[in-house]
Amino acid sequence: MMITETNIKDCCIITPVSNEDYRGEYVETWNKESYSKIKDIDWKQDDFSFSHQGVLRGLHGDWKTWKLVQSVHGRLFLAVVDLRRDSETYCEVFTTVLSIRNHNQVLVPPGCANGHQCLSDTCTFHYKQSEYYDAESQFTLDYKDEMLAIDWPIKNSILSERDKKGLRFLDISKENMRKL
Repeated sequence: MMITETNIKDCCIITPVSNEDYRGEYVETWNKESYSKIKDIDWKQDDFSFSHQGVLRGLHGDWKTWKLVQSVHGRLFLAVVDLRRDSETYCEVFTTVLSIRNHNQVLVPPGCANGHQCLSDTCTFHYKQSEYYDAESQFTLDYKDEMLAIDWPIKNSILSERDKKGLRFLDISKENMRKL
């Protein structure tokens, strides 16, 4: 596998090895021994979200959960925002396109929000989590916050009620300060 650092501390792109032949393709998406060399994380939960084109989920996060995210069907635009006040990459945003064709995965550290938007007709987003999901510890950041200037590819996004009410970056940062 290939590891590519991003502009956010502890956030990296992982490109697994793909083996293709006349029958199709084989990709190993996780191996405890290999991945522990990147960061030794005790993964506790796997989740999938299924979306239609234009659906935007996020920006969501908490202060304790590592996530390993990837597309297992279709194409999606991923955004990661560093909300860790003690991080040298505080306030930075990283974006990329994940697809079933590029097989890229992104390791998202605790204290970073992530969100994705489905670009293809449908897409399936897979994520491993180092903690069990706890709705009470989650925050939702305003996906269109001007301070972040994320250029979401599809402007007319389909959102949940939760995502329509996301907090501005500065409001999340104040919450972060209370938790440090």
